[in-house]
Amino acid sequence: MYRVSTHITGRSVSVSPSPAIATMAPSRYTVFQATIWSNEFAAPRAAVELRFGSHNQVGAGAEMLAMDLLPVKSAALTAPLEDLPLVETIGTSVGWKDRQAQTGRSLKAPSVMVDSYGSALKLAMSGRGMALVNQNIARDALARHKIISAAPQMIIGQEGYFLLHRSETALAGAFVAWLRSLVGAGVT
Repeated sequence: MYRVSTHITGRSVSVSPSPAIATMAPSRYTVFQATIWSNEFAAPRAAVELRFGSHNQVGAGAEMLAMDLLPVKSAALTAPLEDLPLVETIGTSVGWKDRQAQTGRSLKAPSVMVDSYGSALKLAMSGRGMALVNQNIARDALARHKIISAAPQMIIGQEGYFLLHRSETALAGAFVAWLRSLVGAGVT
């Protein structure tokens, strides 16, 4: 079993990561376990972990996957950007005020607050507002045309997703390769 710690849902979900990994170790499975507090990163929990936080929170040896934040919205929202409701992810250091400072473009104050980039993305997909989300979280929805980029410029967040790989086994290496293939060019 490999555990991947995330900061998204607050529950554990068992999944089969890929056919190649399932073939290598058919009796193994992966647990995606949500982590709420960064101090839970202090003790190793698995051979491979996907962590969310800042460089200081995720620990030594963690590889940054991406910290770029992209403004996204449903294509059905046709109002000017200045008139759209904004979805803000609380608990992160960079948000719409930073985006406004970067672009000089005046926007409304956020009217919807959520606790994760995943929740913000779901609201954007449903047409409830424009969200500023991690590029890796947005990638699949963009490719499937569930959302569109609301503006071309990204802003660098202070928190993001990191990969921590503690094992040199073939199975752990295959899992890491599979995960990197999912985030593709987002790995920095």
